[in-house]
Amino acid sequence: MRLRTRRKASSLIMLFFVLIMLITSSCLLHISAEAFPRLYIKTDKDEYLLGEAVKIHVFLDSSGVKCLCYKHSWLVEVRDAASGTLVKKWEWEALAKEKTYTENKLTWLPEKPGTYHIIVRLKEHNQSATKTVKVMELPHNLVTKTITVTTVEMTTITQKTTITKTITKEKAIMDATSTLYLSIVIILLVIIAIESTILLKRFKAYR
Repeated sequence: MRLRTRRKASSLIMLFFVLIMLITSSCLLHISAEAFPRLYIKTDKDEYLLGEAVKIHVFLDSSGVKCLCYKHSWLVEVRDAASGTLVKKWEWEALAKEKTYTENKLTWLPEKPGTYHIIVRLKEHNQSATKTVKVMELPHNLVTKTITVTTVEMTTITQKTTITKTITKEKAIMDATSTLYLSIVIILLVIIAIESTILLKRFKAYR
């Protein structure tokens, strides 16, 4: 009887110690997770028109305990929200003293409209964060406006070219007319000079 009582007491003591260890380990994991800097991802907008660049900012919030990792291994992916297809990827490693150790700014230019997930992962912290953005086609009225403006600009350039050509032609005609008048004046002056010389010779001959 005493032996059974001792065994039960030993089992209860062991179970008590196991429960204490489990609670302590879970608390330590919770504290260490909260102590790590939080991983964030931000974009300058949530919605974009096709042709606009998406500006991405990934960073660690270092307001908590300072990170003591020797290096950080970053992975940033852009995936199509509908199919999960990988569209764009950046990957880099940075030492503690490098600028990209705690943050980096990236730019992505979408090639087609749709909804995309931008996912950042930090290997050493086992953390990840996701941001969803939407890329829309350029509205039809904006396309029409762009084409109209381009047409007006081309028309203006054509008009300027036509005016320039007209002015050039008028200037050429004026230059030709001036040259003709000047030539006639010179010929008349030459004739007058010759006639004057002949008259002077005749006047001397009569004397």
